[in-house]
Amino acid sequence: MVAKRYSKGKAESYQWAMQYDKAVNYLKNLNSQKNRLEAAQRIFLYCEYAKCNPDELLLKKSGFGETEAERLLDGFRNLEEYPESLKWVTISSIRGFYRVNYRDLAKQAGKMEYNVKKTYTLLNVEQKCRLYKAAYTPRDHAIIMLALTTAIANDSFTHLHWSHFEPEWTKQDIPHISLPPTALKGHGKGKYRNVRQETFITPEAKTVILEYRDWFSKTFEYVWKPDDPVFMAIKGGVDPMVDFGRTVMRISDRSEVKFSIHDGRRIVQTALESHSCPNNWIKKIKGRKCSGEEAPYSRPAIEKLREAYQRALPDLEFLGTGYGKANERSAEDEEIISNIIAAVKAGKMKFTP
Repeated sequence: MVAKRYSKGKAESYQWAMQYDKAVNYLKNLNSQKNRLEAAQRIFLYCEYAKCNPDELLLKKSGFGETEAERLLDGFRNLEEYPESLKWVTISSIRGFYRVNYRDLAKQAGKMEYNVKKTYTLLNVEQKCRLYKAAYTPRDHAIIMLALTTAIANDSFTHLHWSHFEPEWTKQDIPHISLPPTALKGHGKGKYRNVRQETFITPEAKTVILEYRDWFSKTFEYVWKPDDPVFMAIKGGVDPMVDFGRTVMRISDRSEVKFSIHDGRRIVQTALESHSCPNNWIKKIKGRKCSGEEAPYSRPAIEKLREAYQRALPDLEFLGTGYGKANERSAEDEEIISNIIAAVKAGKMKFTP
């Protein structure tokens, strides 16, 4: 039975890897601490298999014509006690480890066929409304609306500031949001340099976001600044919100509608595809790299994107369908919100993601 996995946790693997110069050299080239922790765990797994440490592992590719490292990787690929998915990501990390340390492996080494199984959740109107109504506060309503309509990624939500909205966005029916490279995957480094996300929000979403901003100002006596993060968490004071995935998961559980922020990206892509939006334009709206594009994106190009997004509105808007309204909350919802705010102000609880 295939069941064998990691014998060390991520944090423990990372501490172990930091003892070895060659491992440190590889890990520091990765873009986020999350990626570094995961890569360290894979390196530990592979070194456990190879019965050596990272510095010794690199010596197995000591010169041109030496194939010990390649044969070792082929052997790992052929192991039956590890899941295919784990072997796939580990081989990728090990190849990267050799490459960063200037000991590139032969192209064929560790090559394997592995089809990643992708599952997507495409919600109907009734499910979107159930999800929206399961959000208890105007802030969480706004998170759900942006997740369903902007294709902003989970990690990028943390970096979303009011300054990323176009000037005088409140006067636009379909406001434009421009996220810089540092807010996106890769954080503007290497091949991700100059990649921006040029996305939009629906008129419904604009209404919900303005309601959230006004509610937050009045409830917590907060004066918004132009470069503030859009979403705040209350923890004995006002702090930027960070854990959006957990917030959406809780809302998803309450609504009994399976949904994640990544599913929202697919929903937006499908809506755009259904209305014949060109693939490169969809990539711009999702914040993906487009080949041969010029940076920065010009204003006329933004307007063309806005027009394409507008054509997809019938598949993106849902509150005006009779299933729900932007301002509609039950008496039970209002009581829950009031209790939360009273407890936060009294210092009896933390209003967290």
